[in-house]
Amino acid sequence: MMNPYKRSLAIAAFALPSVFSPALLQARQWSDQSGEYKVDADLVASDAKQVVLRTAEDGLLVFQIDQLSKQDQAFLADSQAKANMAASKAVDTETSTEPSNEKIPLPSTDSSWRLIDGHAINGRLLGFGTQTLILKRRDAEVMVNNIPLKELPRAYAVILPTVIQQIDNVKIKTPADLEDHLIDLGTGPLEYDVRGIQLALPDGGKITIPPEILVSEDAAAIRPGYDRWVAAQADTVDESSRDSTGQFERLMLDSYGRMASNATQSNVVLNKARLMDLQLQAATAGVTDIWQVGLIPRVAYRYPTTVVVYGQNSQAARIAAAAKYPGWQVGPIRKLSY
Repeated sequence: MMNPYKRSLAIAAFALPSVFSPALLQARQWSDQSGEYKVDADLVASDAKQVVLRTAEDGLLVFQIDQLSKQDQAFLADSQAKANMAASKAVDTETSTEPSNEKIPLPSTDSSWRLIDGHAINGRLLGFGTQTLILKRRDAEVMVNNIPLKELPRAYAVILPTVIQQIDNVKIKTPADLEDHLIDLGTGPLEYDVRGIQLALPDGGKITIPPEILVSEDAAAIRPGYDRWVAAQADTVDESSRDSTGQFERLMLDSYGRMASNATQSNVVLNKARLMDLQLQAATAGVTDIWQVGLIPRVAYRYPTTVVVYGQNSQAARIAAAAKYPGWQVGPIRKLSY
C-alpha cells in the first residue's frame, strides 16, 4: 500500500481531570495556610491541582490548591461539587482522538472558538493537541480517516477547507473545492498533521483548531501558551514536565475562554499571568519579613513563577527562592510585610 503524502501545519492531546470554570464571581479574600499571605480576587477557573484568580492590581495569579487555606480549599471543593451536579445531566464518555461517525453523547459544551472565516466551533475543551487526518477520494466522496466527510460532525466541513488552505497554500472555501484539490494532488492518500486547540464535539469525536485559523485576537492571546506547549513536546523534555505543561496550558486556555466570554472583561492578557508558589509554612525563628521573588525559567516550556518566602532581608529571600528553583534566573524582589 502506498505511503500517504504527509503534510503538516507548523504550529499537538492529553487526558485531563475535569476543570471547574465558573462565570466570574465576586471577589473574595484568599489566603495561604499560614494566614500571612492574603489576596482579594475573583475565581476564574480551577482543576484538581491549581486555581486561577483574577486580582484588580496584579492581574491573573495561579495558585497550587494545596497551598491555600483549608477554608479556601473547602470553598473550591463546594464550587466543584455544584458544577459537577449541574453537569451530571450530560453523559461524560471517552472519545477517540480520530474522527468518528458514532453518535456518542458528550458532556455539555464549555468552549467556543471563532475562526477567521466567520464560523465558530463549540465543544468541550481538552487542551492543546495533535490530530492526524488522512484524506483521500473514494467513489467521488472525500474520506477522512476512512469515514465519509458528510458523515462526520459538521465541524469538520468547517475546519478542513480552512486548514488545508493554510497548509497547501491554495484557495479552498467549500467541500467541493476540497475534492477538486484532492483530484489535483493525485492518488494520495494525503496525511495532514494538525496541531492546536482540541475540542470534544457535541455530536461525537474530537477536532483540532490550529491557532492560524483563529481570529487574530484569540490567536494572539493563546500563542505564548501554545509555544510553551510545543516546546514541551521535544524529545529532550521528560514525560512529567510535558504532562504538567499540558495541564497548566489547558487551564490557562479555559481561563481565557471564560474571561473573553464575560461581557465585563476586556483586554485579557494571559502572558502577564503569574504562577505563585507560597512557601510560608515553615518560618525560621525570629524571621517574620515576607518577600515576593520573581523567577524566570531558562527553558521555553516553563512559566514565570513568583515565590513568596520568609527572609531576614532581600538577599536571604533570593537565596531561599534560588534553592527551591535551581537553575532559574532570579528576577524582581519585593517586600510584602512592613
